[in-house]
Amino acid sequence: MQLSLHRMCPRSIKWALLITVCTAVPAFADDADEHDGPAPLLEELILGESAYTQEQGEFQTTIGFTFDREDDEKQSTLSLEMEYGITDWLQVGFEVPYQWIDTEADGFSDIEFSAAARLFNQDGLTLTAVGELALPTGDEDDELGEGDTAYEAMLLGAWNQGRAEVYGGVGFEFTESDNSEVSYFLAGAIEACDPFALVLELAGEHADGEDEVRLSPGIRMLLSEDSQLILGVPLGISDDAADWGISVKFSIEF
Repeated sequence: MQLSLHRMCPRSIKWALLITVCTAVPAFADDADEHDGPAPLLEELILGESAYTQEQGEFQTTIGFTFDREDDEKQSTLSLEMEYGITDWLQVGFEVPYQWIDTEADGFSDIEFSAAARLFNQDGLTLTAVGELALPTGDEDDELGEGDTAYEAMLLGAWNQGRAEVYGGVGFEFTESDNSEVSYFLAGAIEACDPFALVLELAGEHADGEDEVRLSPGIRMLLSEDSQLILGVPLGISDDAADWGISVKFSIEF
């Protein structure tokens, strides 16, 4: 049975869900400002989203490259993401992707803007609410974007225990034309030997009656105190997912 937010609830409830998840509850602000526990192992994930926000006045730049192959079809994406900490618990950002679809088309896809509010950060446990707005800046006819404004609300979590860390999240996306998508991920990382950590992620998306589920082993390498590189090899484990791919992300804070 196809899962659809449009069938599950009317537009007014979907907007209420988005506003509720994407707005930080002031009562959580004191907890969110308390930095407790070891430093995060990963600033960026291979398939999912990070629950960690930037500190006040701090920027993070992430350059990412992904390649996906399914049968004879190939798709590559080069992206630039900027994040800025307004406070220690509130972050804003944007992402600009450039895509290549086989050899038939290339160009900028849909630009995304985001806001993240860290709701809780104690004893190594972090919970963050995220709202994203994707504008239809890409050419839908060339499959460079969705051709519609999209809104997404996510709840992200991370649990850090020094040499090991667990991540998880769930998201709900809907568009002005009432298309909807449910996404989720679960990941783990463990320090192997300095400067490397081993990573394993499981991520899925359900939209338009299709289920895309991928499993990605990977490795993270610390380049400096403020920069790291993460490399993953996503493997499709459902019929609707790409057969295999490569993901590389370089992030630096300043």
